[in-house]
Amino acid sequence: MNYIIGTLMRATPWDIFMMASIVVKLMVLIMLVAGFLAVILAALRKLNGGTRSGLLSTLSIIAVVAGLFGVAYTVLTNFMAYQAMRPTHLGVLLPSLIEVVYVLLLAGIIWSVARWGNAGARSA
Repeated sequence: MNYIIGTLMRATPWDIFMMASIVVKLMVLIMLVAGFLAVILAALRKLNGGTRSGLLSTLSIIAVVAGLFGVAYTVLTNFMAYQAMRPTHLGVLLPSLIEVVYVLLLAGIIWSVARWGNAGARSA
């Protein structure tokens, strides 16, 4: 178990991404595209001082929904694997739990950037 924890402490976000399932990888890629667009739109909206951006709000919701879907998928597959194999300790599931934290953190960052982009804007 100490070996698993030591390996995870040295893991980079890229390592966690490569260990993820294809569904979670797809959700992370969707979140990254939404985040990239959110950063650009937020910066443009802040520079121009325009009205609230509906697209920016939509991108924040897309990132949160994709993140929650990826988390739900990971937790469901972990629960099924745990019920089928009954490992003696939860250290076996620790990599997937770290993956869940990374996905939720990414979704929270994207949501925060999009909310910051619309903060203080006047309604149309």
